[in-house]
Amino acid sequence: MLGILLTFLVFNLLLAGAEGRDPQLNWRVGSLCFHVVLPIMFVLDWFLFYERGKVKLFYPVASMAFPLAYALFIFIQAAVMGFDTSVLIPGTETPLIYPYFFVNLETQGVAGVAKWIAILSAAFVAVGFVFFGIDKLAAKKGKKRA
Repeated sequence: MLGILLTFLVFNLLLAGAEGRDPQLNWRVGSLCFHVVLPIMFVLDWFLFYERGKVKLFYPVASMAFPLAYALFIFIQAAVMGFDTSVLIPGTETPLIYPYFFVNLETQGVAGVAKWIAILSAAFVAVGFVFFGIDKLAAKKGKKRA
């Protein structure tokens, strides 16, 4: 759930209004479904149907695996494509191998990409602990009612 929630936040806070981005790209059905509708549905599902008291203390820290695995995938894909940035995502000026500015080695450099990966990893952990806390509080509240 954290992965899809952070997808929502990153898209809506960092990418949707980015300089040079065509705002009409934000209104494509696929973009809306993946970046807005699905994250909201996952979070609502968690709040409404998830059994409380089941989130473990290590889950928020383990959630760092998502941005790290995503970055690894992007760099393997870039290597397989020979780091060719001339192939663009259709209808954009974004290289196919670097779908987001924060993983673009050409514009961010290795240190910049590492910084963004660290920021996103920290965000995953922080949001994970928020949900951990919500889960624990809801579990205590549920036990008092029983």
